[in-house]
Amino acid sequence: MKGSPIDLAVAMRDDISYAEKFSPKLTFMADPTPNNRTQNPKSSKTVSPEQYDRLKAEIAAPYRGLRQFIYFACGASGFIGAIVFLAQLAAGREVGSALPNLALQVGVVALMIWLFRWEQRSARRSRIKKS
Repeated sequence: MKGSPIDLAVAMRDDISYAEKFSPKLTFMADPTPNNRTQNPKSSKTVSPEQYDRLKAEIAAPYRGLRQFIYFACGASGFIGAIVFLAQLAAGREVGSALPNLALQVGVVALMIWLFRWEQRSARRSRIKKS
């Protein structure tokens, strides 16, 4: 059993301090001199101007492409729903529930178009500011 009273007595008898015998050896990090440092990865890899411009645009407006995709997908879904409810209205089936649902779907499509255009305007403004 490491660190038991018997081991402590043996260590004292052998004139070795308890801390020297039973404490873990401390290892220190390598000397942080310039000789031991690795090269900066930035210096070995350069970024093309196109990639740099894209990265700057992503920093200015994070997830812009994802937002535009979501606007497009939700708008397409609303458009398909509007066609379904329009067909129900044309067939005369459940007119009382189809009309509000059609209005909701048209509202979703209008909102997604507005958000998509707003995002496009923001992108144009940020490009103009860079110029």
